Amino acid sequence: MNPRSISLTVMILVSLFTAAVIPAASFVPAKTRAPDEFRCLTNLESVLVSIDELPSNVQRLDAVKLRELFRDSIAKRGFEIQQEGDGPRIALQFTTAYDTESAPGFVALTTIIGVYQNVNVLRLDDRMFLPVASVVTTAIGPEDKLMELMEREMVRTSHQLARAVVLAKRSE
Repeated sequence: MNPRSISLTVMILVSLFTAAVIPAASFVPAKTRAPDEFRCLTNLESVLVSIDELPSNVQRLDAVKLRELFRDSIAKRGFEIQQEGDGPRIALQFTTAYDTESAPGFVALTTIIGVYQNVNVLRLDDRMFLPVASVVTTAIGPEDKLMELMEREMVRTSHQLARAVVLAKRSE
């Protein structure tokens, strides 16, 4: 092959490659920014922990046990537990519902872990401590096993929160 035909072949190949790659690039989605509700969990490592709401039929000793289990569950997932301060707070809430007609002897349990943080509200030119993210699970179980159901759902919800924090960090 002579140098002129090699040059022509290279130019044709470059033109074909460019014609194929440039339109294809427009189909590759640009990296999008994760929603703020998700991004606010990035680098969430050190937290205060509380239980904000328990069903009225939970006994005092059970409430103390749940608080300890919640703290342990959060710590096992890599969060550093703070005793005081104005840093982010993870709050656990339980809500129960009963339907004695269609599901006698059973309880529906909703478990919520809310993440509260200081937030600047620009419109009001004020700093507020607000809920910024929540993880919610729902389960149904025997009414006489409510405490076991609460423990299981607390662990499951804690795991989901820890997973969301890891995913938020990866999305940055």
